Parts: sequence; C-alpha cells; structure tokens
Amino acid sequence: MSDEDYSDSSDDWFCPYIGRYEVPPAACCPIASVPREILGIVFEEVQSIYEEQLEYHNNGSAKKWEMDELQKPGLFVISQVCRTWYQVVHGTPALWTTVSVDASIWSEIKTIPSAALLRLVIRNLDRSGGLPISLYVKTGRNKKVAAKLLSACLAHHGRFQMLSVDICSLPSTYQLPTIGAFPVLERVTIYYSNGSPLIPIDRAPRLRSVELHDNYDSEYWHIYRIPFTEAVPVLPWNQITALESTAHISGAPLLTEILSRLPAAATADVCLGFPSFRRLASPVRISILTLKIGVHPEGGKRPDALGDVFASMTLPNIQSLEISCTAHRDHGRWSNAEWSLLAARSSFSTHLTSLSILVEISAQDLIATLESLPILETASIQELHPDIVLNDAVLRVLADTKALPKLTKVELRNTCVHFTDDALFALARSRTWQSNGIVVYVAREPVRQFTKEMEPSLGKLGVDVLHNRYC
Repeated sequence: MSDEDYSDSSDDWFCPYIGRYEVPPAACCPIASVPREILGIVFEEVQSIYEEQLEYHNNGSAKKWEMDELQKPGLFVISQVCRTWYQVVHGTPALWTTVSVDASIWSEIKTIPSAALLRLVIRNLDRSGGLPISLYVKTGRNKKVAAKLLSACLAHHGRFQMLSVDICSLPSTYQLPTIGAFPVLERVTIYYSNGSPLIPIDRAPRLRSVELHDNYDSEYWHIYRIPFTEAVPVLPWNQITALESTAHISGAPLLTEILSRLPAAATADVCLGFPSFRRLASPVRISILTLKIGVHPEGGKRPDALGDVFASMTLPNIQSLEISCTAHRDHGRWSNAEWSLLAARSSFSTHLTSLSILVEISAQDLIATLESLPILETASIQELHPDIVLNDAVLRVLADTKALPKLTKVELRNTCVHFTDDALFALARSRTWQSNGIVVYVAREPVRQFTKEMEPSLGKLGVDVLHNRYC
C-alpha cells in the first residue's frame, strides 16, 4: 500500500479504539467526577514538561538519542487512559500549541505510511484552534513529503510564535507558497541546506531573536560544512536584538551587510568562513553593542583572515567583544596593526568594557591590547598550546590599577601555569574583585602543585581555581 493509497479515517491513527469504551459511573471511576476544565489544566501542566524537553533540545543541550523520546508526546499517552481523558485532550486547544515534527525518521516507521503521518501533523496543527503555536519541524530527505509538510506548516504562519525549521531537501521545482505577515512570531531558528529556499520573513513586528545554521549542525556532519548563503536572508534586521549564526558567513560583504542592519542594542554571535574572507576596501560602520566572532576548524585555515575582519568594520558603540578562532593554531592569528587601527577609529578606549580572546597571540601583543583599553572591566584570555601567553608580564598588567583601574573580573583559561605564585597573588591582592572575580582554568600537564596546595588561600583572595583537562 503506497502513501497515496492510504485513506483517512475519522479516528486518530494512534488511538482509533478509544471511542468504543463508555465512561464508567463516577463511583467506579473517580476521575470521571473531576470537571473537564480542571483536567484540562492538569494536562497542560503535563504538556509543559514536554515543551521544556523540546526547548532543551532546541537549544542544542540534548543529546541526539533523546530525540526519539521527543517524538512521543505525552498527549497521546494520556488520551488512551479512558474516553473522558481522550475527549479532554482533543477538546483543549491549549494542549496543542507546541508541535514537533521530525519527518527524517518517517521512513523508519514501516507500519504507518508517510501520508498518514502527514495528515496527523495537519490535524495536530488544527487542534490548537486560533492560538499561537511553537513549531519545530524537520523535513527529512524525502523531497515529495518534505514539500507537502513544509506547505502544510506554512499555512499556519500567522500563528507562529516560535519557529524552528530544518529544511533538509526539497524538489528543485518547489515554490514557496505565498506568505503574508507573521504577526506573533518572536523567535526563529532556521537550518539551511544548500539549494533549499529560505523562508522570507519580512513582516514580523514581534521578532527579536534569530538563529541561522546549516543543517550539518543538526546532523553533526561538520566536516562537510558549506557557506550558509551568498545573499542576506529576508528578515526584519532592524528589529533583531539577538542574532546567532553557526553557519559559515562567506565573506566580508555579507558579514558587514548583515551586522550593519542590526540595531544598536543587538547582540550578534557569528561564525565566519575564513578561507573565503577578504577585507573590504573601506570599513563598514556597525552599531551593535555586543559581538562574538568565531570560526569552525573544519572551515579551513587562513591565519591572516582575522586582520581582514578587523579592517572591514568600525565598531563605534561596542561594549563587549569576543574573538574565538577555536583551540587550534593557524586558524586565526592576531593582527596587532589592524587591531590598533580598529581600536583607534572605533574609540575602544571610551566604551569597550569586556574582551574575550582565543586566538594565536603573543604575550607582547596581548599586553599592548590590554593597555589600550583603560575602562576594561572583564578580561577572558585563553592560551593556545604550546604558546606561552599567560606569563608574569601579562599578570602584572592585569594587576596594574593605573593601566586597568576598572577591571573587576579576569578569566585565565586553559593555562599551563607559566606564571609564578607571586604574580598570581599580586593580581589577587591588587583590587577588590567581584564574586569569583579571578577564575583560573588549569589544564594539561604538568599542573603546578601550588594550585592545589594554595586553593584555600587563593579562595580567600577571590581566586577560583578549576582543574579541567579541557577549557
């Protein structure tokens, strides 16, 4: 029997037998005496646990094997207890405001045709009535099913409050349906596959958070990473306050065009494709307050690309800057000359208060960078083995209250402890720190014994020493 031959029925595919059972008298079934409104509230609490699991998975914290559990909503289990519970579950629209669909596993369900599963998804979307919904959908590799699934979901675009869509594969002839406004959409996560169309979201007055990924993020196939896109996605960029992109942004024009459209209050966390990155003829003004720049090791090596990044932008309002080129050498080498030009034209000395560095940098360049930031409040520095960056000279600069009078928090990450006891104690005693103001992440052998023996004394001075093999 093919998918197209399957005929729909009035009952749900997973529980067609429920309607055959009559509700027993309340004396025999105490639950029957509970008002259905109360049962609906109880079931909403049960469903909220499921939604928390979905949010946990969507944030990337869940392991891949947990996805199997997320495909079994508690609502179907609850609805099979008795006919009363069945009627409450299917008569309470608020229970169906979170819908998760992973069509990539449909081919593994041998007993149920994909067409039947698609109709079940459509019914579940309809069960929420006119309420706002949170939709998590992955289309799978079957192009025909993917096209039908995406079109069915987009028919409800006016009710999307949260949207996470992973478009794995679509027919080459597929045309997106006409899409109007997204009046209640607040957050969107898009996994992109090369050649698949991006959903245009240009009218979404409430949208504030956007995540852009390529679908290899969800499949853990980083070795096959490709640039995200050569064009700017259609989004209301001027109202986005939180942007995260783990997909490779290929080139300075695309990066600066996206970042320059963000409002001043925005936070951007972007991943660059360094091999294809070339500097612009003149830097572009970017007004955001917080910027994180990263690069994946699988994207290829081009150590000098970081200088091109610095040369392509001006950051006149930046308060927090994080630069991470992975914990490997040759992926990003610090360019002190380009950094100095960027700092000068952006006036970092007047507004940059937080700096985090994980790049190939010498101790001398690090000292020069720190000394150029007189209002720095937070500094996070990570060594790249086998370079010796965190030495006594660097700690002396961090302890200098004249050079860095406002410094209240320091993180020394992945250190092999190339500094002396005296330098660390001098840093600890140099000023009044915030709670856990100095955090030393000790990794790799040999670990100096003093970090264990002196932990009580260091703790009294506000130094927290963490022994961790990987930082």
